[in-house]
Amino acid sequence: MILLGFLFSTILLSHFGNPLQCYRCSGSSRNADKADKACVYGYSNVEKQECPYDHVCSTYQYEISIHGLIRSSVTIRGCQPFDFVEDCDDLLDDIRSLVYPARVREINCYSCSSDLCNSSSNI
Repeated sequence: MILLGFLFSTILLSHFGNPLQCYRCSGSSRNADKADKACVYGYSNVEKQECPYDHVCSTYQYEISIHGLIRSSVTIRGCQPFDFVEDCDDLLDDIRSLVYPARVREINCYSCSSDLCNSSSNI
């Protein structure tokens, strides 16, 4: 618990002067839209956002398969409240309930606390 408090304090102090900048997008590899592809593959033209002081950057990536065939890889990048950083399993359970009977596999669940750290090159 002390370590968690120290980490939270360090993150808050490191962003005291400037808000944290994170990439913000969501996309699917099945969609031909350029914005989706940019998000999934981490191209530099993805939207950036300033996060509140109690947030960190995050990236969630998972793949959806039906009957053993991968149908889509989905990526979500953005700001996440610091309190919810450890909820990767809960998020995966929520996604599974939305796409049942398809199967969902986590590829990545990542959070970080420096500017634009949730790009594909940092994963």
